[in-house]
Parts: sequence; structure tokens; C-alpha cells
Amino acid sequence: MSGVDVEFNQSRPGPDDTTTTTAPAPQRQDQEVSWWFRLVIRAVGSFAGIWCMVCGLWRCITFTPLCLVAGIFMIFGGFVVVVLEAPVCCQWLDLVDRITKWVDQKPHWQKGAAYLIFSIIPVAICASLTTFLGCALIFVTGALYGLMAVGKKGDAIQLAHRYKQQDQVAMETRLVDNRGQPTEEP
Repeated sequence: MSGVDVEFNQSRPGPDDTTTTTAPAPQRQDQEVSWWFRLVIRAVGSFAGIWCMVCGLWRCITFTPLCLVAGIFMIFGGFVVVVLEAPVCCQWLDLVDRITKWVDQKPHWQKGAAYLIFSIIPVAICASLTTFLGCALIFVTGALYGLMAVGKKGDAIQLAHRYKQQDQVAMETRLVDNRGQPTEEP
């Protein structure tokens, strides 16, 4: 024996236990999506942010003031995406941990919408190839978050079977009342 006595005294909820635990919304959302899809989105988002910052730096080398503004916005947008997708890259900022936790509690569609906005604004300001290529991957990341927000959907056979079961339950509830007596509906 190792000399250390360990007692396992774990209480398990019984049928008469009235305490209920509910999981926060982000955990339920993440359970709907496979782990590899979340990992792919994080990787694409991290690369997209870095690529957008590089293209933003390239875009800043210009004589047009609007393209300079678009380049600065691309650098800012790429930095925000890197902070949200790969907070490990920005550990020297104290605020990053709190921001990442706050954003991870939000629904996926909100993060996707923010990424779409970050990718559309620079292209609207300065329509050039560099701007488009720099913002394209952030747009793809936003679209992937939109797909994650939609979640898993069943095929047509499963949906038809579920609808048939709901319809059958609805018909059965109309045949008898709560006491088991036949109802008299026209």
C-alpha cells in the first residue's frame, strides 16, 4: 500500500433529487458541432487574421487615402481575428483572456456576423485585388461560423419520421382527455 487512504464518497443524484444543473449556452452550441470542425475554423481564422494583416500592410503602401484607410482597417480586423481565434499569440496583452472568454459565451452567428462585417468594409472602401485577397479568408471564417450556428440538420427521412410521430401524438391527444374519456370534438 502507498500509505495514503483515499475514500471515494461521491454523491449521485437520485430520482428524488430536485436540483437541476443547466449548461451554459456556449457548451450546448459546441456539443452540436464536432471537435474537428471547431478546430478547422480556429485554424482558418488564425491564418486568415495573419494573412489579412500582411495584406493590410501591403495595402498601406499606396497614394490613395481611401486605400490607406482600408489597409489600416484590414490590419485592425486581422488583429481582432487573431486575438479571438488564437489568444495564445497575444498572451502579452492582459485584456485578451477576458475578451476571449466574453466572446466565446456569445452565439456563433454573432462572431460570424462580426467577421463578415470586418471583411466587407475594407473591400467597400478600396476595391482592389490585395484588399479582396486579404479579406477573403476572414469572410470564409465568418461563413464557417454561420454554418456552425445553423448546426447539424437531419436528412429528409428523419424529418419526415419526426413529423409523422408528432402528428400521431397530436391525433392521440385529441382522442381522449386527461381522464382517459373520449373527447367530443366535431
